[in-house]
Amino acid sequence: MDGNNDFECALSGVITEGEAFWDGDGLDDLPAGWFEVTIRRRIPNPQFLMVQQAKAAQVEIAMTQLLPNAPKHLRAAHRQMLSIQMDALYHSYEENIAPFFTVSETVHVSPVEAQEDLLEAFNDIREMLGLEHLPPIDTGDEDTPQLVDDEDEDDEDIDDDDESEDDDEDE
Repeated sequence: MDGNNDFECALSGVITEGEAFWDGDGLDDLPAGWFEVTIRRRIPNPQFLMVQQAKAAQVEIAMTQLLPNAPKHLRAAHRQMLSIQMDALYHSYEENIAPFFTVSETVHVSPVEAQEDLLEAFNDIREMLGLEHLPPIDTGDEDTPQLVDDEDEDDEDIDDDDESEDDDEDE
């Protein structure tokens, strides 16, 4: 993307400028019909993990000061006390270290419904992610699958209900 308002389709490479029609949905100036796909991943912070390992190592080193034949309950109490001390010792340092990083990647996809090859590629991705397929747009061609309009069926159901009510009134 060259400018702040340019969007590039991740599937087709088409580039377009953003259009700020409405900003109430949080999509900024994403053109109408375009998709914004964001993948976010939480990964452990290596610095935080190193601090945890350092604390555990210091506890283990301090545990070696106990006599080898010390009773189990004394060893457990000593380990717990050392763990508390290590948590207190590192508390202010750990406060400034996030345990995780969030990595975020965003791509944009131009409207795909009217382009058969893009729609197929996009639906393959959607299927892999467990999402339903997008239907193609009705172009009026016989080869293009068309969506069935259920409005006529609903009207018939309403008419049948009206007739049965009329029959009840006649009796």
